[in-house]
Amino acid sequence: MRSFREWKAVTISRLLELERKYRDNKGALETIDVILSKLEYAKARDLASVLMLFHHGSKVVPELLDL
Repeated sequence: MRSFREWKAVTISRLLELERKYRDNKGALETIDVILSKLEYAKARDLASVLMLFHHGSKVVPELLDL
């Protein structure tokens, strides 16, 4: 099992890749930006709220559930 810090680093990297993929979709970019801003300062105790953001954001960016 990965540590929260390791998961966070990999997830931010993948979110940046998704940002490039969805560069022409304003709604998807806004969703990814919100998640990136919340994830930037998230601690392990915030994992549940971060995962809820992924769940809600998956309606716009389906790949979020794979992270």
